[in-house]
Amino acid sequence: YTAWVKDSKGCTASQAVVITQGAALNISAQKTNTSTCQNDGTIQLNATGAVSYVWSGVNAFSSTQQNPTRLASPLHAGVYHVTGTDANSCTASATTNVVVNGSAATITPSGPTTFCFGGSVDLTAGAGSSWSWSNGANTQSISVSTTNSYSVTVTDANSCTSSTTQSVTVQPLPTAIASHSTPVCENGTVTLQSSGGASYSWSGPSFSSLLQNPSINSFNAALHDGIYTVTVSSASGCSATATTTVSVNANPTASAGSNSPVCQ
Repeated sequence: YTAWVKDSKGCTASQAVVITQGAALNISAQKTNTSTCQNDGTIQLNATGAVSYVWSGVNAFSSTQQNPTRLASPLHAGVYHVTGTDANSCTASATTNVVVNGSAATITPSGPTTFCFGGSVDLTAGAGSSWSWSNGANTQSISVSTTNSYSVTVTDANSCTSSTTQSVTVQPLPTAIASHSTPVCENGTVTLQSSGGASYSWSGPSFSSLLQNPSINSFNAALHDGIYTVTVSSASGCSATATTTVSVNANPTASAGSNSPVCQ
């Protein structure tokens, strides 16, 4: 551009100014993959086309960072924005979208995970395309009956994986013991005894209902011989049973007499 100046006497002068327009700034933003999984850790974001860059994103940055390459957590899916500045201080912007696939693995028990020996519980993992359990099973649900920590890795249709663990505790049964005193004679009494638990419930021929007592004393054995059962319960609520059989022995027939007459 040239400026011409003419004064009142008709004298002239000129000055030329050259203006150069730089090429249009072309900013692009890329990520290392089009989608990522919950547990991948990080995803790399890249920008090109400028001298310096300013990134911002969906809660991925604690502060604005100037860097052509920025690592963003895949837990923060969404649109990430970059502004590039060239050597002429011209700026342009670009965006890229981060998609997060998959979800956290879950285990749902069918009932209590603490139970007595002899019981079991079903553990069902969340939805997926395949499952891998720590006990070697590959089904969505497993039935377990032993104390352990059971973990599962769930893989979804996007090949994303997630793992979780469920603990199962099996309580032991008490050792039930039932016994009675001997001998048992007609018209006598018998003592029923048990041990090995925190509480006891007896049943048998001499009881119209269950009696809770570790020792039952002084009942008429002659009228109530038979099988007596005790249920022994532990402090954790687990129970076991034992029996003892009472057999009544007949008393001997006693006789006493004298020869008569008896003289002095």
